[in-house]
Amino acid sequence: MPSLSRQPVTMAFTRTPGQGDIVLIVDESIAGRYLDINDGAGVRSGLSAPRPGIVVSNFGLAASITNCSFGSNLTLRYGGTRDAYQRINAVMPSIFSYAKHAGFATIYIDAQRSGGAYQNGMDDAERRDIDRFVQFNDTAVGERDM
Repeated sequence: MPSLSRQPVTMAFTRTPGQGDIVLIVDESIAGRYLDINDGAGVRSGLSAPRPGIVVSNFGLAASITNCSFGSNLTLRYGGTRDAYQRINAVMPSIFSYAKHAGFATIYIDAQRSGGAYQNGMDDAERRDIDRFVQFNDTAVGERDM
């Protein structure tokens, strides 16, 4: 089998001053309707009625591409599609690569692992595109989601 190598970001992009932030929240341990942004009876998140000056774009609920966290998280970070997720996950740039290329600071907050350990297929190459890698080493596992 031929060796596959990760492709660099090739699309041109210039960040406009004041463009804002992009926040991607992933929690595969709860149903998407758990939060008020997706269900009027959901838990208050502040996302369904944001403060003045804050724009929230909700792209809706998503179904996982695989039936395990590893494959679903990896595919989310690399932009895989149902028809080509294995190839895309193997060779395309990560969401962090695209964000860095566009001039954004990248922050990864991981409440599951500690001590710098990676999960769900992350490796040193992907980590290099993350400016701040946050884990909660001194927080009990049961309290990390808080």
